[in-house]
Amino acid sequence: MAQRTRGEASPGGHLRHPAEQPVYVLMVILNVLIIVVILWFARFLPFLPARLKDSGWGIAIRSAVLALLLLVPGLIIGREVQRASTRGTAVQLSPSQYTDLYDTATDFATRLRLRRRPQIYLATATVR
Repeated sequence: MAQRTRGEASPGGHLRHPAEQPVYVLMVILNVLIIVVILWFARFLPFLPARLKDSGWGIAIRSAVLALLLLVPGLIIGREVQRASTRGTAVQLSPSQYTDLYDTATDFATRLRLRRRPQIYLATATVR
């Protein structure tokens, strides 16, 4: 059996593990189910039994649902803001800027048989 050398693509050019796509689909379904459950609880929250509304359990349930309703969109927005700030302060490699790095990335993409060359951004390190 021939061993692959460093930098050589796997046979057939597959760069992903076979289980990656099914696990991704499973995680998407799980996330959607979690959001549906949160919204379901939020919908029925005003209709808690009278004995639970002003009890410690009622307050805990309302607080948990409110926290989840605020947390999920907050995490999504926070991740996108972080991604945008990184791209906003970085320089995208191009044939006219950082030519050597651009050529190296193109060479790697060709060797790995990628369908398209990935976008690469160069950011400077900030020391605080």
